[in-house]
Amino acid sequence: MGVSGYPEGHPLVAADELDRALLAKQPLSSYVVTQMCFDPGAVLGWIGHARELGVRLPVHVGIAGAVDRLKLLRVAGRIGVGTSLRFLRRHQGGARLLRPSGYRPDRLLEELAPNVIPGQSAVAGLHVYTLGDVATTERWRREMLDQFTEGDGHG
Repeated sequence: MGVSGYPEGHPLVAADELDRALLAKQPLSSYVVTQMCFDPGAVLGWIGHARELGVRLPVHVGIAGAVDRLKLLRVAGRIGVGTSLRFLRRHQGGARLLRPSGYRPDRLLEELAPNVIPGQSAVAGLHVYTLGDVATTERWRREMLDQFTEGDGHG
């Protein structure tokens, strides 16, 4: 069973309460899944903080899949990932983010990748939030896996 992690905090729960809850749930859990986040610095900073607290569970970073940008903006605002959303707007360009095309988390993964080392990293994997667009996200996932296997000499 997994437990939630909040790299950007929670709009209704104080940070120290989140820390205590995470520590209390650790013995009952086998992993942590973070809230959807677009800022790799926030994710990695939170993982470092969790490790300092004594959390030793593997962390699966929550990312948005390949989804409609407007839907992503609505959902992100509703679940309280405002800081991360501002990061996304700055790094993807506000006007481009509002176009009706889809969001793809490629850039986020490129920025997280140097911090993901099998067996040595605090990041155990990804948890992809599809926001109901499973087919598009699965196509994106397969494209990413194809690129990865082509780039490592195995494809």
